[in-house]
Amino acid sequence: MVLVFENKRQIKNILQGLARGAASARPSVSAGFLPGARYRTATSVATVAAVQEFGAVIHHASHRQGRGSAQLLPPRPFMRPAVQQNARHWAEQMRTGLRSSVRSARDVARAVYAPQQVLEQTGQAMAESIRQRIAAGTVQPDAPATIAQKHSATPLVNTGTLLSAVAVQVQL
Repeated sequence: MVLVFENKRQIKNILQGLARGAASARPSVSAGFLPGARYRTATSVATVAAVQEFGAVIHHASHRQGRGSAQLLPPRPFMRPAVQQNARHWAEQMRTGLRSSVRSARDVARAVYAPQQVLEQTGQAMAESIRQRIAAGTVQPDAPATIAQKHSATPLVNTGTLLSAVAVQVQL
């Protein structure tokens, strides 16, 4: 699947909609790219991650006779495969952690803190799964020009920003 974004505003609206839908009143954990994460060029890491995950078409304007060109960026999914491969493991890790924390909590303070700790540990496992998928590359190789520019044949890895920006957020 390839999503076509006409401008940055469309990408921002989609990401904001996803963030609103993810917000809940219940305790939760999520892993991914936080809104403030940026490349040195001030480009949002979440935007780049979305383009890499789903692909995009970039329209380049040309001053010659009003014609432009289009560049296809193929999808290089890493988030969805990480979830597909590991969701059951993460759920089991959370269930096991919560069960053991309830059994071992001898005082109220530990009983209250334990769920937060389990959510944080599960979130770290989620983030590590995403990082591993990024580092492993994808089945869609980079174009020869891209490989020459970044001096690497591993898709999704150039400056290391995408890899290091994977973050965890726990909401209680």
